[in-house]
Amino acid sequence: MPTATGICELYLECCRWYSKYGISDRRMPRTRGEFDEYFDDFCATRLEVSPEAQALRDEAVQPRTWLPGKVPTPAIRAMLHERARDLLGVEVSDSDRRALRAFAARAKMGAALRPPQLRLIPSARHNPDD
Repeated sequence: MPTATGICELYLECCRWYSKYGISDRRMPRTRGEFDEYFDDFCATRLEVSPEAQALRDEAVQPRTWLPGKVPTPAIRAMLHERARDLLGVEVSDSDRRALRAFAARAKMGAALRPPQLRLIPSARHNPDD
């Protein structure tokens, strides 16, 4: 499980990546705590299921592409934000939570066995400051 410090570092690194792609950081929360507050408020007060989102419901619950397509569907259900689960009508069982824990353990073990430069997808292997 990542430490709070590691999660905060990851947030700041993601912010750097976004700015390297030309996305303005003017409205970006400065800290992980500020982001969490913003995200929780947005999910509670503004997140809704549009017709387009409803059409993509099955893809959200069972992705077929890229790396998420390799994650077992029960683990995906357990990863969905609580508000998204409510809006999409997705029930999460204890079995789903166990599947997520098992998948996370396998992923963590696989990452530990790889050299550091191969732990990221190819597009994320370069330094955003280069």
